[in-house]
Amino acid sequence: MSDSVPSNVSVHRRLVSRLPTAWTTLVGCLLLAAVYAPLAFASLRWGMTRGVASPMWPAAGVALAAFVLRGRRLWPGVVLGYVVGALLNASPSPLWVLLIVAGGNAAAAIVGQIILERTRFNPSFETFRDFVLFALVSASIAALSSTIGSLAIAAPLHLDSDRVWLMWSHWYLGDVTGVLIVGTMLLAWARGGWPRTMRWWTEFAVCLAMSAAIAAYVFLNRGERMYTFLVYCPLMWAALSLRLRGASAACLFIALTAVAGTTLGYGPFASLEVNARYLDLQVFIAVMAATTLVLAVVADERRAQHALMMSETRLRLALEASDTGLWKIDLRTGRMTFSPECARVTGIDERAISHTREGVATLLHPDDLVRMRATLADAIERRVLFESQFRVRRPDESELWIEARGRALYDADGLPSSMLGTISDITEQRRNERRLAEQASLLDLTSDAILIRDLTGRITYWNDSSERLYGYRRDEAIGRVARDLLRTRFPKSLGDIARTLLDRDRWEGEVVHYRKDGEPRTIHARWVLTRDGTGQPQSVMQTHTDITDRKRADLAAAFLVHLDRHIAQASSADDVADIGLRLLGEHLGLLRCTLSDIDIEQGVIRTLHEWTDGAPRVSGTFDAREFFTSELGATLASGESVAIRDLRSDPLTAQFADNYGPYGTVALAATSYVIEGRLAGTLTAAAGEPRDWRSDELQLLREVVARLWPAIERAKSVSALRESEARFRQMADITPMMVWVAEADGRCSYVSRRWTEFTGRAPETELGYGWKDVVHPDDLPAYSDTVSDAANAQRAFATEYRGLRWDGAWRWLHVSARPRFGAAGEFLGYVGAVMDVTERRDAEDALREADRRKDEFLATLAHELRNPLSPIRTGLQVLNRTEDAETARRTRAMMERQLGHMVRLIDDLLDVSRITSGKVVLQRDRISLQDAAHAAIESARPMIEGARHHLHVDLPSAPLWIDADPTRIAQVISNLLTNAAKYTPDGGEVRLRVFECDGAACVSVADNGLGIPPDALGAVFGMFAQVNRTLDRAQGGLGIGLALARRLVEMHGGSIVADSEGLGRGSTFVVRLPLAVDHPALPGADTHVSPMASRRRVLVVDDNQDAAETLGMMLELDGHATCVAYSALDGLRLVEEFRPEIAFLDIGMPVMNGYELARRLRGRADGEGMMLVAVSGWGGEADKQDAADAGFDLHLTKPVSVEAIQAAIARARKLAIAG
Repeated sequence: MSDSVPSNVSVHRRLVSRLPTAWTTLVGCLLLAAVYAPLAFASLRWGMTRGVASPMWPAAGVALAAFVLRGRRLWPGVVLGYVVGALLNASPSPLWVLLIVAGGNAAAAIVGQIILERTRFNPSFETFRDFVLFALVSASIAALSSTIGSLAIAAPLHLDSDRVWLMWSHWYLGDVTGVLIVGTMLLAWARGGWPRTMRWWTEFAVCLAMSAAIAAYVFLNRGERMYTFLVYCPLMWAALSLRLRGASAACLFIALTAVAGTTLGYGPFASLEVNARYLDLQVFIAVMAATTLVLAVVADERRAQHALMMSETRLRLALEASDTGLWKIDLRTGRMTFSPECARVTGIDERAISHTREGVATLLHPDDLVRMRATLADAIERRVLFESQFRVRRPDESELWIEARGRALYDADGLPSSMLGTISDITEQRRNERRLAEQASLLDLTSDAILIRDLTGRITYWNDSSERLYGYRRDEAIGRVARDLLRTRFPKSLGDIARTLLDRDRWEGEVVHYRKDGEPRTIHARWVLTRDGTGQPQSVMQTHTDITDRKRADLAAAFLVHLDRHIAQASSADDVADIGLRLLGEHLGLLRCTLSDIDIEQGVIRTLHEWTDGAPRVSGTFDAREFFTSELGATLASGESVAIRDLRSDPLTAQFADNYGPYGTVALAATSYVIEGRLAGTLTAAAGEPRDWRSDELQLLREVVARLWPAIERAKSVSALRESEARFRQMADITPMMVWVAEADGRCSYVSRRWTEFTGRAPETELGYGWKDVVHPDDLPAYSDTVSDAANAQRAFATEYRGLRWDGAWRWLHVSARPRFGAAGEFLGYVGAVMDVTERRDAEDALREADRRKDEFLATLAHELRNPLSPIRTGLQVLNRTEDAETARRTRAMMERQLGHMVRLIDDLLDVSRITSGKVVLQRDRISLQDAAHAAIESARPMIEGARHHLHVDLPSAPLWIDADPTRIAQVISNLLTNAAKYTPDGGEVRLRVFECDGAACVSVADNGLGIPPDALGAVFGMFAQVNRTLDRAQGGLGIGLALARRLVEMHGGSIVADSEGLGRGSTFVVRLPLAVDHPALPGADTHVSPMASRRRVLVVDDNQDAAETLGMMLELDGHATCVAYSALDGLRLVEEFRPEIAFLDIGMPVMNGYELARRLRGRADGEGMMLVAVSGWGGEADKQDAADAGFDLHLTKPVSVEAIQAAIARARKLAIAG
């Protein structure tokens, strides 16, 4: 196809460039010597011990194989290896002999390599010729090396010709077998890939095992010569099945076994004379190796020819199917040959053209010929594939486009010898490409970037939109690999995308491409695979739509949604700002985000919140008056946004650049937030390096500040509301009342801690309608109606119901509530308080019961007082009318009894009052309980005898000593006796028993009277308590006797209990008092004074004239000088005249009371010697103390008995006031 061939100079240059380095040669020589030396040592050692040359010289085969594979430059390794092996064997030959022998071995291998190279020997033994050539060379070089070696050794030893011939024969045959077996095996295993199938290796191992077994049988026994041929069985198997590699290995294995057996004196050759023995062995090995290896080579060649024939058949079929023709050109002669398919492809009869380069050149279009020749010469020169497209003119003047491909072949000297190639008709393809070019001009008008690449990824088309999108000119993009040019980031592995493209002829997805200036762009890519007429993939057309702005908008929207979600979850204004600024900073990759408050009137900027990625923080309040007057400040103050790429060079910020330097700020963007026309603050984004702020980033800043600022204000309001609610809850929890909040539908939304403490339930249990479980079922309907009516009217309400406390007790609760209203006046529900009013209701019930008892008591008191007053009044009338002394005596006795009854009633009332108020002082003394019982019997006897009761008294003989007030203990027993007499029908039985029980003095009073109902036993000791009111009215009494008795007993440290088997079964009262622990005190002196002990001057002062006159009359009857006054002032006047020794003064007098009168009397000069006695209806301890403080010596409570008057007169002046 061309007249140009590479020059010899260029070929020589390439050959020189491929020469190995000296270092590589040195290493190769040393490795060869390392292998050659031990083999030579083993062979020489065998020969020295047997007196003949070694039957096989493997080193010769190693040397020739090494020279064939790596070049004859390794000959020093052969010389060095032989000399080292000989010296290790302590060879008797001189060194010069050893060097000659070593040189001969090296020379023989060199000659063999040269011959094989010149004869174009193929080390792979692909043909029978190669093996025959190798065998002939083996015989030739063996003759050379053995001749040189024999002569070198025989010369100094002066050996005769027979011995030289014998030595030469053994030497020659040993070299032949070594080269033939070892050399063939090394070349066979060194060329081509190693077998990979397990089947081959298994067969190889079995064949070797079989060879070992047969060889051992033949050569390691006293075998017959006829058995020698058995070894050919595994050898033929190896030759036919395992090819040359297996056959050569089997030959080596059997040869070594034969040498070993013969050396040991075994095998078919052992019976011969030594020289004949080893000559026969060598001949056997040579013949065995030659026949086996020839068979293996022939078998391989037949297999190769068959495979080649099949390959040519398949190639011919493929060429016919693909419209491809084969051609070959002899680069030396210019001769060209064509396959029949070439005529069909070109449409030119091969007989019509000259089969030379010149003849073919006439068919090419002149415009393409020069270019094609240059391409061919370059392919041969660079040893690369020849590819060219050119036009061919047919005889009918039509043209077609041909694509030619080929590769040059080179001879042993590296010179180009021929080229083999193909041609195919690409006329339709070129026509399609022209149409595509026309379509490409239309594609340049589209807004999408469109490119076409081949299957290797190289760009073949690049439209104008691609230039605008990526910034690469068409000449910069064409021929570049697309993914490398655009630094594509794929959504998944390129292998997966390629498989999808092959399966579906299209792929669609989002990728990231980088523009020429380094800016990343998000691309929606659509790939379409185009195929040729045969359906084979041809190219890929890619359409790229720039969706960067849309993706940025989507990312911004997603970011804002993410921001809104985090803002909604923030718990405080600080959290809102911190989260918002952090998310914004991380999203935009900022150095700092700052939210500032601007006060234009004050001229200050305050940093409210800030986020940094580790840079210095900008915090505090800054004077910004100069800033607000600048263009930048005015822009921000107007509510506009600013974007500064570099603060140091931008005119807006150059004057403030030094202010930003310490904080690392180089670029910034800021936007303002305006509320109702007022600038509220700014959001500033800072970067640490120059940055071109995009419009979408500025819009994002506006969106963020529009969210953050209101959210912060809302969070502040929420925080304030939460603080208010917390204060409310705290107040609700510490208030003693139970606070609750309910919604408009009645659901409870809050209860205070007091409520949960009351119910003992969890707060969540009470919410909703759970509170209804606490309300008593009987009260719930009414309470629900009350709440519903109040809610309908939206008014306050208050009511009470019973609530279940944690301990299961029903407690009365008072609830009051007021309606809640929203900002728009809508009804929201109620807030209320609940208070436990059980004690109040119990107190109210007790108060009502007390009022009832008081009313009954007053009615009873009036009745009881009228009872004695009526006979007294009648008695007075009788005394006024009768002259009969006996009648007068009986009347006076009756009046004294009634008056005593009245006095006891009043004394009981006073005692109850004093005991209740704790003002009773016991006059304890060591007394006998029997004496107190006697006194009580005497006191109660009139009532017992009046009712005709039978009193049974059981007193112990030994006294029961107690520390007690004798009067009060007698009073207790008397009250029990009178109570028994009162509630026992006339003629009943009353039993009094005094005894000791369990270390206590006990008094038991039992009767067979009305008895006490079981449910009233606990109430008989209550104030004004009476079992049967009707009977009480009949028998008389105030119902305070038992209460008085119980309190007096408890004051003595004792107890009293009542027992009854029921109504009509009588009752029993038992008093227990503690016994005295030591001996009784001696009885005191008798204090009784005779009424007529002495005569005294006595002054009586009382505003009640009847009381004053009766007292004066009684004193005169006792023989005393008496003076009576009816006012305090009259008393003072009479003192001057009467000079009394004793004065009885009433307390409750008008104008001047008795206390003041006593003080004035004590203030007189003679007042200290006067005995003052207070006479008052007030008999409390406080009254007695007031009397003592006023100067009284004694206090008597009305009505005053004659005995008390007499005792008072008889007492000495200095006696203390009695209790």
